[in-house]
Amino acid sequence: MKKFIIVGVLFIFVFIGYNTIKNENKIIKKEVLKSDYSNKSLTTHLSDKREDDLLKELSMQLRVATDEELKKSWKNEYGCKLEGTCPYTMMNASSYEESLWMKRRGYLSRTVIDKLKDLSRKDLITLAQNENLNAKKLLAISAISSKNSKLAKSYARSARAYENASDTFSLRLMAQAYIVDNQPMLATVELRMASLLGDVDAAKEYERLTRNSAREFLDNTNLLAFRYLSSRLALPPNEWDSDPRPNGG
Repeated sequence: MKKFIIVGVLFIFVFIGYNTIKNENKIIKKEVLKSDYSNKSLTTHLSDKREDDLLKELSMQLRVATDEELKKSWKNEYGCKLEGTCPYTMMNASSYEESLWMKRRGYLSRTVIDKLKDLSRKDLITLAQNENLNAKKLLAISAISSKNSKLAKSYARSARAYENASDTFSLRLMAQAYIVDNQPMLATVELRMASLLGDVDAAKEYERLTRNSAREFLDNTNLLAFRYLSSRLALPPNEWDSDPRPNGG
């Protein structure tokens, strides 16, 4: 009976979590109406620009460092270790190789974050509405930091929906959003999926959250993670992209 209860609760929570993307768009639109122009803007408001101009500006300003450039700048771009100066807690690369992995898996770099922070909040939300993935991720980070669980889940889920299927950063953002919302059960599924894709940090967090969990819970979390990843990647497990995180080289 205990096993069936665990399975039932997991499926109910995950069903709710994975089938509300349309509602998230409504939340984002409401935030646009409530936002103001108090932050500085790069030029004019992006919401007033034509879409093709907006995309051109983004391609120029949100350029991610090349692999060659990261050889000199990886510590600053992905390896922040000084407490109080990191844009988000997962900016923790310990080697050049690990920074390359983070880049491949969708983690935000400091340069991209700084460029986005130069925008007003209204501009940033407008970019998210225009399906800019980096803007969605930064807004998710901001909402998680401010403990706004509703917006955190909204932006993290939206980012996950548009991120590459093999990326892990939005899975980790989604896990943090669930923790803010006091839903650790759903967070473990997200973390388990990220760990299956090679994210060692996600695996450590998963183990921390499930340290005292029953065997049945772990088995069913694992089952759900495999099923959703198989659907997300449209591939059987033996054909998943094997790209383990170097974790410090």
